[in-house]
Amino acid sequence: MCFVKDRPPNILLVEDRPAISADLERILNESGFEVIGPAHSVTEALVHILQRDIDAALLDIKVCEELTSPLLDVLSFAGLPFVVVTAHPKATLPTRHGNRPFISWPYADGDIVRALRAALARPALIGSPQSAATLLDAA
Repeated sequence: MCFVKDRPPNILLVEDRPAISADLERILNESGFEVIGPAHSVTEALVHILQRDIDAALLDIKVCEELTSPLLDVLSFAGLPFVVVTAHPKATLPTRHGNRPFISWPYADGDIVRALRAALARPALIGSPQSAATLLDAA
């Protein structure tokens, strides 16, 4: 993964609750990240992945009563880091993503920022360096 140095990392935010998404967006903006979204559904998030230059994602494990597992798989296969922030138990996370950063509510601003920066600094854990758009076009 390669970041453009003249711009902040683009972070896809996937959260369906307005108060939580506003708080996470505030944290990201104050920490120098560019927020894409928030996406309020899996479909909306996939559209952002296809149409935007995403560097990482911050997402709930469930949006609008739909598990975000397909997003985790697409992000992982594309080599894009992500951090899960949720009130749901870690057991809700598919075991294949059990090694990913996971933050439970309530959270501190610093926990979000540290986890996201660490995820951006790590090489991809699973998948290949191809773009998410290429992956989805091949499907």
